[in-house]
Amino acid sequence: MTIAQLYKITYLPDNIVYYGSVWSDGKTIFDRFEEHLSGKGSIYIAQFINAGVPQSDFRIDLLMIGELEYVLEMEAKIARDNLWPRGLNGNAGSHIVHTDEVRSKMSHARRGRRITSEHKAAISRANKSRPTSDEKRRKISQAHTGRVMTEAHRRNLSLALSGKPGKPRSEATRAKMSASHKARFAALRKNK
Repeated sequence: MTIAQLYKITYLPDNIVYYGSVWSDGKTIFDRFEEHLSGKGSIYIAQFINAGVPQSDFRIDLLMIGELEYVLEMEAKIARDNLWPRGLNGNAGSHIVHTDEVRSKMSHARRGRRITSEHKAAISRANKSRPTSDEKRRKISQAHTGRVMTEAHRRNLSLALSGKPGKPRSEATRAKMSASHKARFAALRKNK
């Protein structure tokens, strides 16, 4: 069992907080605090230090000591409410905050990127190879059975699809579809 420590760093002038954890052998929250101050931690704490804010404007507090999984779970929950700009956390588990500068860099890196036809084919194969179990198909069918669309919903669907060309079908295919629909609707009329 790995033991971890949950800590809080407070920027005293604005009372904004960073939450973090330490679980490395021999490392204390004070060692981690020094790492933050030297730029090996929260980028927002580093920005304050680089702007000339004195270390005395920060305070570190130990919040809890416990099993690693529990401490990480608590850290993610607490840090989620303290993401930048409300707090000094840049992420909380899978919740990641991207600054405007980072977003701009990501956008620039992807600009002009084209997905090759081989890549598209690979994505298509991956999506087609996902099996849908009979149980899942049954649940989807049950969810849609008896569903009645309002007139407004039907009108919106019609507007969305109007003017869009359908899939080209041969005369033989259209004849089969027509026969199938006629038989289906005849059976529905008979059951009413």
